[in-house]
Amino acid sequence: MEKKTEKFVIQVLSKQINTKEDLIALCEELDPKKYKIREVTFTGNSYSFDACTHLAQILESCLHLTVDQHCKQ
Repeated sequence: MEKKTEKFVIQVLSKQINTKEDLIALCEELDPKKYKIREVTFTGNSYSFDACTHLAQILESCLHLTVDQHCKQ
């Protein structure tokens, strides 16, 4: 039986993600798996307002995301 993927990591490119199109290329696998994803990791990139707006729309449909206890304040 195939193990369900629960973690999605945006590829580290050490660059600025400026457009929705730039983000889509990095998140192609996130959308089909959105119902299984519990954790998303963002590392090594910077995101513009437009990219973040689109990312927020994608993440809103990820119903099983959790909040890391280390991030809560």
